Amino acid sequence: MQIIVVFRYDDYSNHSPTNLEVRLFETFQRNHIPFTIGVIPFLESGDTHEYNALSSTKANLLRNMNNTSIIEVALHGFNHETIYQNKKPLYSEFAGLDFTSQHERLSQGKRLLEQLVGKTVKTFIPSWNSYDENTIKALELLEFETISASNLSSVNLKNEKSPLKFLPQTCSLNELRRAVKSAKRNEEGRAIIVVLFHAYDFTDVDESRGEITYENFLELLDWLKAQTDVSFLNISQTAQVEHDLTYQRLSKNIFFLNALSLMPLFLQPSAKYLNLTQDAANRLKIKAWAITSIYYFTLLLGFAALAYHGKFIFIENILPLFILKYIFLSLILVLFLLIASIKLRGRMGHKRALISAVVIGVAIGIGILIVERYISIM
Repeated sequence: MQIIVVFRYDDYSNHSPTNLEVRLFETFQRNHIPFTIGVIPFLESGDTHEYNALSSTKANLLRNMNNTSIIEVALHGFNHETIYQNKKPLYSEFAGLDFTSQHERLSQGKRLLEQLVGKTVKTFIPSWNSYDENTIKALELLEFETISASNLSSVNLKNEKSPLKFLPQTCSLNELRRAVKSAKRNEEGRAIIVVLFHAYDFTDVDESRGEITYENFLELLDWLKAQTDVSFLNISQTAQVEHDLTYQRLSKNIFFLNALSLMPLFLQPSAKYLNLTQDAANRLKIKAWAITSIYYFTLLLGFAALAYHGKFIFIENILPLFILKYIFLSLILVLFLLIASIKLRGRMGHKRALISAVVIGVAIGIGILIVERYISIM
């Protein structure tokens, strides 16, 4: 099993901590580990609604490191500011904008970065990992080669044969060790692990949000380097050696990961963190959905039986028919709210699926009781 680890550092900008980034660059260079850095080319200047380009200090740091072939500079949006709908933030800089607006933003950002580093920018990392079909069309027209978003973000492309390569993030720094161990147990071909991290992930920068110290990060790199089956590439390098990074592969992996998100942790297979080939994703998808269906169907039947047979304990003598009706309607309302929240957020997850199975099961059990009482009354 060959394991490719790709480090993706996001939110490099005029506001990001330069001291940490200098340290990061030196660490990756010393360890001969390439990585991709998502750069925000413009930031708004106060309340003037004007945009300042990346400063000379930040640009020089990028240019110097770019000459070492250690880093790959990727475009991380235009200014990383969310668009609004009905005065509510959508937490997306591109999804929902018209094609012309998106093309203009991407074109300006790409042009600036290429002028600053003196190399072609081939990779796009959307802010908040959010994009739509207009984004894809604009990226194709501007000759981007790769897009790296989330392993759960995709769009329904009408043209599924996009020349773009899709290489999503798969885990965080804290999950990386477990992801590599998971890949070692998998025999479904080459594993690609894209590690997304920010400056605030280090407790040295932000104690409240940080999840790892810099010293622990260094220990993690030492552990990775000791793994003989792990190699390090940046996003563009990975796109060159892995030929199938198509939209179809992304879709199949997302479908597989959605199935995994419904399963309890003790049932999840080891391949959770892997960017699987299409064939591997298909095989494991069928297995995951089969296990998931059996698990929740068993829960549903169990709680239906519990609710129904509970009448012998307390329901038969204590709860009159009209109370049972209210309970039944309340359960249906809860189920409706669950479905609505899933539609709004786009993903169910194990907890919501578990609650749904319990609610449906109890509703079925009580529904049978109500029907029986109506029949007995008649």
